[in-house]
Amino acid sequence: MRHTSYCILCLAGLFLLIMYDMPQAFSLGLACILAPLPGIVLAWKAHKRIRCSWQIPRGITRAAPSQCQLLISGPSWYIPSFVISTEELEFTTSPSSLPAACAIPLTIPHCGLFSIHKGEAWYMDPFHLCRFHMPLTALDGFVFPARIGTESQILQALSHIMTPDEKYYYGAVQYKPGDNPRLINWKMTARTDDVYVRDSEPVNGTDLLIACSTPQSPDQRDTIGDTLLSAGLALLHSGKTFTLLFLSSTGPRKEIITSVDEFYTALEECIGSGLSGNVLEQAEKLIPAQSPLLYLTGESHVFIPPALHPVIWSASPCDNADMAGRNDIMTQLGGDIHA
Repeated sequence: MRHTSYCILCLAGLFLLIMYDMPQAFSLGLACILAPLPGIVLAWKAHKRIRCSWQIPRGITRAAPSQCQLLISGPSWYIPSFVISTEELEFTTSPSSLPAACAIPLTIPHCGLFSIHKGEAWYMDPFHLCRFHMPLTALDGFVFPARIGTESQILQALSHIMTPDEKYYYGAVQYKPGDNPRLINWKMTARTDDVYVRDSEPVNGTDLLIACSTPQSPDQRDTIGDTLLSAGLALLHSGKTFTLLFLSSTGPRKEIITSVDEFYTALEECIGSGLSGNVLEQAEKLIPAQSPLLYLTGESHVFIPPALHPVIWSASPCDNADMAGRNDIMTQLGGDIHA
């Protein structure tokens, strides 16, 4: 439309220049033809001072509507409409004043690290004859998993891991009425005048150790990330601490989680590392033999070191997992299998 307006001005100017042999007509016709020039000069001078950058807030959740901010600074006497263009998005904003922070809608479907490729912001002069470009650097960030299930069902599923029925027999104590005769320690009894039975304690302690590997598949990574986030928050909200074991760029990492802030920091490194090796195999020495152990993975078969007895939740069909596939996990934890 603005090109059409300028064409009409040019025709009017040419008409005045051709039809009237008068200085005033010549001046008016020339003014019509050169009408865009002041706007182009102003836009060019503003281009030297306008700066564009963007930032993304921490704490974006996957598949949830969010936004990044385009920060624009420049002369307040020239405020054009800006177009932001990258491989991932196309957006137009018209700030009312400068400097301005313009919100750009953003929805990212998968958790983990993400990147918006290099793009550009540009604007045009009032008659849209010239375009002025400003490069935008790539934008990197982290998207957190989404919560799934209900805390009551998650805690119920985890309670079977933390408080098993099996017992570990490690010593001998003097027999008391009511003790199981099958537990009599005959060697100790033969060496003394009293009857001794084997002492026992639960195989596992009360603090859960969660080992996690990050699948390369975005869908499987979402399943593992959602499960880890939901299980960790359920434990913390119920007053329990746990240990998170994962692979980092420097090797296996073991973090004791006692607060939500610690958990989110460790979660960002765990999911963001993108390392999908067998944590149980690589970090066997960091895992106490009698610790209650939950292994979250995307493997279709998990090699289990002989000294460990993990409960395995896999994001893919797995022949030796206790729960396999997103539907199975969501059903057990009380989540929506269609989410």
